[in-house]
Amino acid sequence: MKAINLLWKFKSDDHINSGIVANDDFVYFGSYDEYFYCLQVDNGRVIWKYKTNASITSTPVIFKDSIFFGNNAGALYCLNKHDGILNWSYNCGSNITTNIISYGESVIFGCWDNNIYSFSTGEPTPNWVFKTDGSVITDLSYNDNKLFLGGFNNNEDKAMLYSLDAEKGLCIWKKEYDFPSSINPSVFEDKCLLIAQANNKISYIDIKSGEIKDEFNVDDTITSPVCIENSMGYFGGTSGKIYSIDLNNKFVNWEFNSNYPIETKPVIIQDFVFVANNDGRILGFNKAKGEKVFDYTTGDSVLKSLNTHKTNLFVGSWDSFFYAFKIE
Repeated sequence: MKAINLLWKFKSDDHINSGIVANDDFVYFGSYDEYFYCLQVDNGRVIWKYKTNASITSTPVIFKDSIFFGNNAGALYCLNKHDGILNWSYNCGSNITTNIISYGESVIFGCWDNNIYSFSTGEPTPNWVFKTDGSVITDLSYNDNKLFLGGFNNNEDKAMLYSLDAEKGLCIWKKEYDFPSSINPSVFEDKCLLIAQANNKISYIDIKSGEIKDEFNVDDTITSPVCIENSMGYFGGTSGKIYSIDLNNKFVNWEFNSNYPIETKPVIIQDFVFVANNDGRILGFNKAKGEKVFDYTTGDSVLKSLNTHKTNLFVGSWDSFFYAFKIE
């Protein structure tokens, strides 16, 4: 059995609820204290921090020597990833809360103004802007030059799903569904999207048409995106349960009750799957059998900030601390 140990923790001046990205040397994240941080992976030392004018809850992306992130005042920032020096910024005018993805020489993201933006990585000029029918509430997924994202219709009472051409920003298809909302779309086997509805269903949606091809029910309200590895899916519910399901054969492989709702997308390191709940509890399991191998409680909720790099697990908590764990 491998040991999973706390490597270090770092305290910011406010809640941490942004996405996390890391490479071999550095880990990057934002905070409600309006700073964007770059820390040393091995020891948590602050390499640099950049002050913005609002809290940061988006998920950043690294592209070559730059890192991109957005804040809740609608500003997109492009910084030098090594020293935190500003290359350029652009004010979109509305909260940037989705993940930011890189496509070719562009970065793409969504805002609360119902727009999806594509920017050239080299200058603050939009390549294209796509207007959705209602609020954008999911992160973006990408497959074979196509973007997928979810949101509400213009009445804000039903879920919408979009497929866009990533290069031109043109709509390939859009669909309205009867369920009230949805969780981030996940691409499965390059042929369908898995949508965890905000009820008790996972929908299998044809990637080319948006039509629902199949559904899988669980006895829970699903509250996290689905983490996919091969034919297995991992997700959490409002009951506090984490589920492992066989996506092809549609049965529950194992489940574990953490007793508090789970909103974070589970992450995988080697033979383990990790998840965090709204009570601040971080749990690790043998991904095949569901045996609990790790249990650590932070000082407050973990709602979004959970990611990995190689053998490191990174967690940001509402308690203002950023945690780094290592499998040894």
